[in-house]
Amino acid sequence: MKDITYCSSTDCPSKECKIKVLNNKFEPGTIISMADFSGTCRFYIGWMLDQITEEE
Repeated sequence: MKDITYCSSTDCPSKECKIKVLNNKFEPGTIISMADFSGTCRFYIGWMLDQITEEE
């Protein structure tokens, strides 16, 4: 059994993040924990800063 909380951020563009729920496949009936890590994820925060900078 794994004890992992997966990230539920749906707008994160990362294709390599191992905790992003959308980057993983689960067996039907698998119970998982999810939380939105976008407020603390260094990749996501950096990506958001790039998006804001491009808009200016």
